Amino acid sequence: MIQRSASRFGGLLRCLLAGALGGVVFEALGLPLAWLVGPIIGNLLLSRGGSIWLPDPLRTLGLGIMGLMMGSLVSPDLVDHLMDWRLSVLILIAGVIVSTLLVVCWYRHCGFDTPSAWLSAIPGGMAAMVMVVEQAGGNLQRVAVSQALRVVVVVCVLPPLFVLYGGQGGDGASVVSEERGFDSLWMVLVIPLLVPLGKRLGIVAAPMLMPLLFSASFSVFELASFAIPAWAMNLALLFLGCSIGAKFGAFSMEAIAANARITLVATLLAIAVFALFAELIHQATGISRAVALLALAPGGMAEMSALAVVLGLDPLYVAFHQLLRVIGLMALAPLLAKRLGVRGRHAP
Repeated sequence: MIQRSASRFGGLLRCLLAGALGGVVFEALGLPLAWLVGPIIGNLLLSRGGSIWLPDPLRTLGLGIMGLMMGSLVSPDLVDHLMDWRLSVLILIAGVIVSTLLVVCWYRHCGFDTPSAWLSAIPGGMAAMVMVVEQAGGNLQRVAVSQALRVVVVVCVLPPLFVLYGGQGGDGASVVSEERGFDSLWMVLVIPLLVPLGKRLGIVAAPMLMPLLFSASFSVFELASFAIPAWAMNLALLFLGCSIGAKFGAFSMEAIAANARITLVATLLAIAVFALFAELIHQATGISRAVALLALAPGGMAEMSALAVVLGLDPLYVAFHQLLRVIGLMALAPLLAKRLGVRGRHAP
């Protein structure tokens, strides 16, 4: 028992140290989102010599803080905005279909079996896709590595693109400030109560969504507003980045390397497709190209929402569209797995 506890503590320490080192290096280089991307890369490169591990409560804390921050941006006119977003939701659905079909063709070209190609190509809902791999008859490691690498590629590629094309900031209010201290810090203490309640109720993405709803209920009536200084935001991003990087501790370097090039091309294809559909949203609704692309981007809801918060790119719009995609894909996953499994059993 003592030896196991020491091993887990060592894995946690390696994970956090690798993440902190990555964050420091990326910040020193002046790279965007240093404390999210840096810990991901740090864990990928520096923790291959031993097991790495980040406990769920730390990831939940990071996601919960993101949720509280987004909830504090809710205003009484949000309902009017929701009605204006109907067209962009339809464009999101079309983008998911086109992107998935294109990336499936690429994965099949690269030798993936049909179930693995479909489950690897679906842009989002990583947990749902991995859970149904066996039922669909796919390759668990191949799907898990491809889905995890997709998130890493999106998180690493989009911020430099936004900075390069002048899309960083300016589209949303900020709850992060170098000068400000903490506002309504007591809300953080409620996160351990909100998340289990959300999971018990079966709410999708409960670690982020429940704090978001809680914070929004105070913000919409102007009773309280959550805010934190920049260093606290970086700490939350560190936990989130480490949790993403830690996922790769379960995979061999050979498995990662074998899928890296294939997944890189697949993810860039998906980003290109969603960029075209983001342009449609921009032309049809006036939503900025950066906000529209982040709302459609084939990353995880938590990661894309975190990018929106840090970059000031209308986090509520981004989270709303990302959440809809997660819900839709989670509902679709069992049906898709069943169909793929049936086709596999009847294949010659």
